[in-house]
Amino acid sequence: MKINKFTIFSPGTCGELIQGEINGKSFLVSAPINLFSEVTILHKEGEIELKGTKWKAKRAIELFSERFKVDLKNISLTLKSHIPKSKGMGSSSADISALLYALSRFYNISITPYDIAKIAIQIEPSDSIMFPGIVTFDYINGSFWEYIGKPLPLKVLIVDFEGNIANKEGNKNISYDTSWYPELKKAFQDKNLTLFGEIITESTIKNQETVNKIGCETLIEESLKLGAVGVNTAHKGTVCGIFAPLSKKEEVDKIRNKFPHLNFMGWYDFIGGGHLFEI
Repeated sequence: MKINKFTIFSPGTCGELIQGEINGKSFLVSAPINLFSEVTILHKEGEIELKGTKWKAKRAIELFSERFKVDLKNISLTLKSHIPKSKGMGSSSADISALLYALSRFYNISITPYDIAKIAIQIEPSDSIMFPGIVTFDYINGSFWEYIGKPLPLKVLIVDFEGNIANKEGNKNISYDTSWYPELKKAFQDKNLTLFGEIITESTIKNQETVNKIGCETLIEESLKLGAVGVNTAHKGTVCGIFAPLSKKEEVDKIRNKFPHLNFMGWYDFIGGGHLFEI
């Protein structure tokens, strides 16, 4: 039986675990969190009705129609995002992913996460949040993706550096140490929180050469002292994520007192990508 109304949720991120180039191919590993874009779709006679959509979302709808030869009528789409914009938290990727998956469910069209990703990169470089679990993805050309594993049992305190940022031109994408990627995969395979923390922290420090979050190194040092396993970054955004086991959350939260000039956005769960469905 066809469902005439439902809501799809897609997660945002607290930036990336690592990002760079390997063998000439750009890649990233997104860090999904439980902060979502949601799309409600329902049957409504007449022309398509769009609520809350911006140009990227509208373009995604157009590309879906072209790709699957669907005349988009008799539906109402409402997009609502809980993800802050322009901070490197994957808000546009979440919007696009939720919309495309919602349309596929409504029209009973088979669509894979990779199909969604390939459409998304026609609009702009995309995070990997449409894939279940933790995934590496060529976010520019979509030439490959690889499943790494399930998210590790960690909480994330998101810190927004806002104006405390110095972007350095001429270094658009750093080619990181190629050992980082296999080491990150090993951390997920072995559920090794220490190794995981070391890799994401090294990536954050290296990224300071491109997007200098002023005082980030001190934030990392103090966070580790309080029991965090590591700190990641939005490689082209304004936020960092302090990763900590639940048992250390209360102690790590004291970091707020040491950096009163920064915007601490709150604690979130480190989750896998994919979509949630609600009738």
